[in-house]
Amino acid sequence: MFLLLLLSVLLYNTSQGKHEESEPQRLNHERYLPSSTWPSFTNKNGSYIYFMGLFLKYRTSTTLAKHFQTSAEPAMFRAAILLAQRLNMTINGKQIAYHIEETSGCDVIEALNSTCVYIAEYQILGIVGPEYSTEAKTLASFGNRAGLPIIGYSTTEPELSDRYTYRTFYRLPPSDVIKALALLKLFQKYKWSFANVIYQGDSYGQGGLQALNEAFRGEVKISCSIRFDLLTDTIENLRRQLEVSPSRIVVVMANANVTTKILHLALEAGDILAPSFLWILTAGNSSMSIPHHQNINQLTGILMLRLVPPHTFDISTNTYLLNEALNIWKENDADSFHQNWPQLDVFALYAFDAIWMLILAFQELCQQNATNCLSFENHFDCFANHLTAGNELHRILQTMNFTGVTGLVQFGSNKTDRVDGIGAHYVIENIQPPRANSHRLQIVEVLRLNGTKLNITRNSETEWMPTGNRIRWPRKWDEAPTDYALLKGKTLNITVYISPPFFMKTSSPDIHGQYLYEGYIHELLLLLKEKIGFNFTYTVASNETSYDELVECVQNRTCEIVIADLAITSSRQSKIDFSAPIYHNALRLVVRKSKQKTIDQFAFLKPFSLSLWLMIIGLIYMSSALFISIYEYQKTSNAVSENQETGNHVNERQKTKTNATQADKKIKKRV
Repeated sequence: MFLLLLLSVLLYNTSQGKHEESEPQRLNHERYLPSSTWPSFTNKNGSYIYFMGLFLKYRTSTTLAKHFQTSAEPAMFRAAILLAQRLNMTINGKQIAYHIEETSGCDVIEALNSTCVYIAEYQILGIVGPEYSTEAKTLASFGNRAGLPIIGYSTTEPELSDRYTYRTFYRLPPSDVIKALALLKLFQKYKWSFANVIYQGDSYGQGGLQALNEAFRGEVKISCSIRFDLLTDTIENLRRQLEVSPSRIVVVMANANVTTKILHLALEAGDILAPSFLWILTAGNSSMSIPHHQNINQLTGILMLRLVPPHTFDISTNTYLLNEALNIWKENDADSFHQNWPQLDVFALYAFDAIWMLILAFQELCQQNATNCLSFENHFDCFANHLTAGNELHRILQTMNFTGVTGLVQFGSNKTDRVDGIGAHYVIENIQPPRANSHRLQIVEVLRLNGTKLNITRNSETEWMPTGNRIRWPRKWDEAPTDYALLKGKTLNITVYISPPFFMKTSSPDIHGQYLYEGYIHELLLLLKEKIGFNFTYTVASNETSYDELVECVQNRTCEIVIADLAITSSRQSKIDFSAPIYHNALRLVVRKSKQKTIDQFAFLKPFSLSLWLMIIGLIYMSSALFISIYEYQKTSNAVSENQETGNHVNERQKTKTNATQADKKIKKRV
């Protein structure tokens, strides 16, 4: 029951503020199929050309007890195709049709297999989706091989911006890099310098964390990054990690489903939501209906960053296309239409513009190359299948522009994102206390990222502007919190030593039989108490307690604060934090002052007596003479040896010459 209450906090109406998720929500309720009249298309005589939409297999409606097969995104995708038919828009003389496949959101092989099967069967010309970045990266790599355009309507992972890696991929929503810059602007507005980040443990969460690190670089320090384990739905030591962090602001980079689980863990941990911490959610929902709960006050003050449609900022859009698409949706599926209108999901608008972009691009391609614009090479083999005019098509996609239901749609050749951050429209919503005679918290829009500067950069003039609604902060209703912990109103247990004159116990008890304390430390704490507004109690350590035991006491959180004459060493700093020293203690060497005021120039000789100096000089002289005599003797011996060797060589040469002369004489006699 508790989990259902929490889920309804963020998922009361999933058509609002939906962000990409790493896995689908699985609730064991009976599936409900609403009545709808969406047409299906069969290509018996080859009169249709097909585009494929990839959407999540299960959707959650406004009540948690029912599942709907349709939702805003596939509805607007279908409506765009039917609107093109009503406007008699064709591609190379053929009518336009759709084929929708459902993906689980967590099995990329299943998504790739379904795509492959229907590309071969229907000769799909382009794909809108899938919803999750994990699936989109795999399908985008497949699109590179086939030359097929893949248009993302909800994928926001920064890695997907790489045009070199994903050559045939385009996406309409802004990257999480833009979201991170929007958060930076919020921190700049309130002069916050520290933050904790809780992120979901997959590529989407890690990409969001990396985007925050890059956006915050040099201005905001991420004190602690905390990973939510998707396999176990847990966070290791959540409360401890937040309490030991110097920051009291928590940014959650996770989808709506994971954010709900994180809030559930936070409520269970206790004292890490309001009023102790300010939480900023990046998967907010504009029309949440938060039920009454015993811990409801801990949710007040939460801020939610949400991507909204451009008409919220009076940005020029194609209202004709939007109104016609909504009418078609209402005609074919009135139930889901009324559940999503008037708070229409911005990602549904992206889905409409995605398919409309493909229709316009193929129309232009077929005007330029009617022969090969719809043909495939090796279309019977999925992985060898290739769009013949793929290069020409992507040149068109990267140069075309049109005004869609999300404003100007235009791409470049360097990134897969829309140019200059077009389509990035953010608001901040605030969870506030219930109104009178109500038990449900309110969701109030309090800030808007001004729409005059759509190109959000670190140094741009873009800023958060108030909407006129007051923000109800978690600590003081009307005062923005600091990004660090406050001691006001807290009671601290302080461990001290009896160490005169710093800390002493009075010699006699007071009238209540209690001993009082005095000394430098006690007076300092009384002054801090008056200035800051905290209370404190003492725990007096015994004389047998060592300094290392005090360090372990703080490290193990048995002691909150220790005040003692404790030396700061590198080993201790690796275990606990030290404050600035409140008293410097130093050792000094004291020597007798000399009475002699003038210094003799031969004072350096005075340490030794005259006889000792003469002995030293004599030893030096005798040692030198000994070394010189040894050296000369060795030199003379070497010279004699060399002369003897030279004489021997001369005798040998003479003897050799004599022998040669005698041999010559014998030869002459014979002759």
